[in-house]
Amino acid sequence: MGDAKFVGVDWAKGGWFSIAYDAAGEWEANHGAFAEIVERYSEAELILVDIPIGLAKGEYEWRKCDLEARQCLGSHWQSVFLTPPRYVVEEARRAKESNLKGREFQNVLTRINNLRREGTRFSAQAWNITPMIAEVDEFISSRSLNALPKIREVHPEILFWALNGKNNMCCSKKTLKGVYDRMNVLRKIEKRTDAILEHVLPLTCDPKIVGGDDILDALAAAVTARLGTLAGRLQTLPENPLPDDCGEMVFYNPHDA
Repeated sequence: MGDAKFVGVDWAKGGWFSIAYDAAGEWEANHGAFAEIVERYSEAELILVDIPIGLAKGEYEWRKCDLEARQCLGSHWQSVFLTPPRYVVEEARRAKESNLKGREFQNVLTRINNLRREGTRFSAQAWNITPMIAEVDEFISSRSLNALPKIREVHPEILFWALNGKNNMCCSKKTLKGVYDRMNVLRKIEKRTDAILEHVLPLTCDPKIVGGDDILDALAAAVTARLGTLAGRLQTLPENPLPDDCGEMVFYNPHDA
């Protein structure tokens, strides 16, 4: 389905997982490198991806969209990792690619964890996704914006918060109840949710490829891209990003009047 218009992408253990809709609402799923997915959907109107897009340049600067996302989620704020600035992402990527160990690895961690603001340290989770942040950042930076489909950032917990009428999900997506709750949110706005999950679920038989939560996150992003665009009601954090803002998160609340 090279003519897909709306695409949701989430990082899975074995690569990037995507769900895409064409103009008629037909869908397909794919799995591979980020560049492969974007090239496949080069004519897409909107690609929403669960990864930070836009990195702060300042040494002690946090992105406004991350801070506002934490405020929206209230007691669930910890699901939003603060995105480190560009120099930290680049240093972490080099360290992981070099497979540093022992004292060298600890030296890198010590330098990175000197990055603090309001008592917040660079988290292990943020460290682990730096190669994916760098992959997307390098891909977008290396191509002319005119040659790319519109690629924008989402965060799964903000997506489900918004799709659920700006109400938090009660449980982690890693729990059975959390999975069912997210499925129920999607069922209300995408009647084919069960059929889509049944079709792509075999991928989860190998946890090294795609997890069940990856599928739900990609579907939430694809549904947001399609329905939010068609309704003309996509919103962002921050609400009105300034030219010098280094990132924004897209979401869609179908319950807005």
